[in-house]
Amino acid sequence: MTKNFLLTSILLFCYSAIAQNSNLLHEQVLQLSKQSGLSGFTVSILNADSVLFSGGYGYANKEQNITYQTDHVQIVASVSKTWIGLALMQCVEQGKISLDTKVNDVLPFEVTNPNYPNQPITVRQLATHTSSIIYSIPAYEKIVFEERPDMELFEGREKKVVKKILKNPKLEMGDYLKDHLSANGKNYNAKNFGNYPPGEKYKYSNIASTLAAYLVEEVSGMSFADFCQKNISKPLGLKNAAFNVSNPDKSKIASQYFGKKQKLTPLYSHNFYPTGGLRISNDDLNLFLMEIIKGYEGRGKLLTANNYTIFLGPQFHENELPESFPKNETNHGIFWTYRDELIGHTGGGLGTSAFMFFDKNTGIGKIFVTNCELEADKNLVPQFIQVWQTLSEYENKF
Repeated sequence: MTKNFLLTSILLFCYSAIAQNSNLLHEQVLQLSKQSGLSGFTVSILNADSVLFSGGYGYANKEQNITYQTDHVQIVASVSKTWIGLALMQCVEQGKISLDTKVNDVLPFEVTNPNYPNQPITVRQLATHTSSIIYSIPAYEKIVFEERPDMELFEGREKKVVKKILKNPKLEMGDYLKDHLSANGKNYNAKNFGNYPPGEKYKYSNIASTLAAYLVEEVSGMSFADFCQKNISKPLGLKNAAFNVSNPDKSKIASQYFGKKQKLTPLYSHNFYPTGGLRISNDDLNLFLMEIIKGYEGRGKLLTANNYTIFLGPQFHENELPESFPKNETNHGIFWTYRDELIGHTGGGLGTSAFMFFDKNTGIGKIFVTNCELEADKNLVPQFIQVWQTLSEYENKF
């Protein structure tokens, strides 16, 4: 009886301490939100088995005074690339492709660096940004508005960008890739490739990432969106995650705010949706990162333990990083970046900024997603850092 009473008392004390820390963290983040220029954002702290803290702050829609909730959906920009990596590894596991497969063994058109025509580009090189494909997709070519914008909201550079976007047709991934990367393509240019062999230098590439997603389509016989729905969203029970506008409940889509003045961004979709077009709620992104951490710990369900090790493991020897490797990164997984002890990805785009990382030693993950552009207003960066640091201070208190 005494032993049970003691155990119950200890558990109650622990639960009380956790609840107290959760309340304290909420109050601190709430104050930071009120003091910041961030339109709205969601944050999370989690481990492989549970969400330790999660909350929405500010506004999902300022014009209608709709507060940001954890089930609101928004684009997470290049965090989407982690789904390309997982889809690729699932194709590897299914025996449809390998990381060292030459892309020309799969593609219906040829992609070769004209400066090094005898050196093939591989899947692994696409996934680690070392393919020597350097063409940069102009920002205004990436997206298509789903609704007519109010041009009176925009001025100067922002207005010019919006006008360019309005001229964009909806494009098929395969056609665009062939036009720009195949020697017979109508927009082909040898300058789309670096003057160095595949595998030698690091160059972050959205079009190379899109090519990796296109390989998934080719070997699976499914659209990339459908492949992810079947093999990622459905097994994880994700309710608000999709690569196109029509799938999520539109009432749950958070507004996005463009530029330094945070003008309301018209609803848009991505022509190259796998690289930056994932719309997902904080609740679902939590479930995704929990699965990734489980996979890192050898107990995930979307890949075998061995393939999770390959997927999330360092792709380069510590002292043999490719030339021009980012100074703030220490290695690279399959579309995952290493920043010392952290593994994850960031994202930024028209009306969105996202950060998703977990600590490989503690198994603690953190997420921050906002519906405005940190890159457009440098004053927002220290405000984000304050929120992130506050999360870090509490991550071991749950």
